[in-house]
Amino acid sequence: MDPHIRELVEKVWNYHRLNHTLAPADAIMVLCSHDTVVAERGAQVFLEGWAPLLIFSGGLGTITKNFWTEPEADQFAAIAVRMGVPRDKILIEKYAGSDVKLVGKDHIIVREDDVLGVLEEGLEEGIQ
Repeated sequence: MDPHIRELVEKVWNYHRLNHTLAPADAIMVLCSHDTVVAERGAQVFLEGWAPLLIFSGGLGTITKNFWTEPEADQFAAIAVRMGVPRDKILIEKYAGSDVKLVGKDHIIVREDDVLGVLEEGLEEGIQ
């Protein structure tokens, strides 16, 4: 591998390698993607008792919009429920199309009549 490319790849790898240890929290936030193993890991951490709430965030992103019709967060939540996470312990945010868009907006996750949704300041219809 080209040494310059290797250096850049290592920077990205080291950036993502946080080496955190798990600690009790108020909620577990799972950033969804095309990789459903992430849903399984989020559910596993919840079932181990690290937090009383599991949040899945993800709409149809750049990749998943090409082969899924259901938002990533809905699919991840279904996986968690199949693994034993109670449905009333899951919140779903399904408007973000990427992590950048997620952190770039003010999101409020709400529960109303057993329907989970998200209110966003200035949300325009069709924003992904």
